[in-house]
Parts: sequence; C-alpha cells; structure tokens
Amino acid sequence: MKKYLSGILVSLCLLTACSKDDKDTAAVNPPITTAEQARAAFAKINALWTSTLKPVLTKENQTYSGKVLEGAAGGKAVVNGSFTKTSSSSSSSTRSSAIADVTITFQQYEINGLHLDGVLRFYDSYNSRTACSSSGCASSTHTYLAYSSKSSADVANPPVAIEFELNGKTYRDQILLFASKEYASWSVKLTNENNQEFSFSY
Repeated sequence: MKKYLSGILVSLCLLTACSKDDKDTAAVNPPITTAEQARAAFAKINALWTSTLKPVLTKENQTYSGKVLEGAAGGKAVVNGSFTKTSSSSSSSTRSSAIADVTITFQQYEINGLHLDGVLRFYDSYNSRTACSSSGCASSTHTYLAYSSKSSADVANPPVAIEFELNGKTYRDQILLFASKEYASWSVKLTNENNQEFSFSY
C-alpha cells in the first residue's frame, strides 16, 4: 500500500512540475495579447523584407527554387518564386515594372532579435508609366506589397512561429498574417495562437 501511495505521489509531483514548467515558460515568453505587441511583430516582419530579404532577392531577373539564405544569428530561409523586371518604350511612352513573388520557408531563422519558423509569402510589385503628347507628359505609378500566410494558390499555410523582443521583453507565439499596402496605406490582420485577431491600418 505504501509503495502504491508513493507511486501516486511521485506521479503527482511530476505532473505538477510539468505544469509549473509550462506556466513558467509562458510567463517568461508570453504570447501576443495586445495591439501594441501585434504591431511590433508586424513591424519586425516588414523590416525583414524591406531591409534584408528584398535587397538580396531583387537584384536581377531570377527564378528561385530552394535558394538558401542564412540568418545573421542562425537558421536559414529557403526561397521559392521569382523576381521579374521589365521595361519598354516608344516615341510617346515608357513603361517599367518589377514584381517579386516569393514563398519563404523559415527554419529557425534569426536576425535582429527576430526568430521565425514557418512559411510566409511575400509579394512586392511596382509599375510605372509615362506618356507624352503635344501638350506635355504625364506619369503614373502603382505599388503593391503583401505578406501572407496563404500560398500563391490561396492555400493556407500553418501558423508561423515567431519570437521577438519589445520593451526588453521576449514574446513567443504562432501567428497567421495577412497584410497589404497599396500605394502608402497598410492594412494588417494578425491572428495569434489563441485565435485572437488584431486588425489595424496606418
């Protein structure tokens, strides 16, 4: 009987320890629960594309099939997709366009305090046109940028594991991201692991 009770006590202790460890981990690295934190997570991903990934992937016309980019602090990003830049001109007009459409699989990728593990699609387009006539010239430019947890075939990818710092604290979560910017206005929807949505525009 004593052995039986001892076994129960050991089991309870182990369960309590595991529960405590889970709570301690959540306390140390909490999930995203506020709009400020959601904005910070998005800002990190936006900076990753504009400052790190885009300059590397838009140097020249290229089709990517498993291109590997190493994270500055560890891990890697595997790139599939393409970048296409075209231009044309005639006696009265000029046109140019640049389109990057890449799906990136992050594998324990780390850079500038950001850690990603999962799949995101990045779409970045620029189109410009200048037309001239006897009365003068007119120009127009259209830009569109999107980050998505869906593939180019509109199939949902699993949530992306993200870890980042804000105000000296580390946050860890599993997110779905749908963000787009046409011209100068961002529209963002980020969903955390508890299915809580954060939507904002700026």
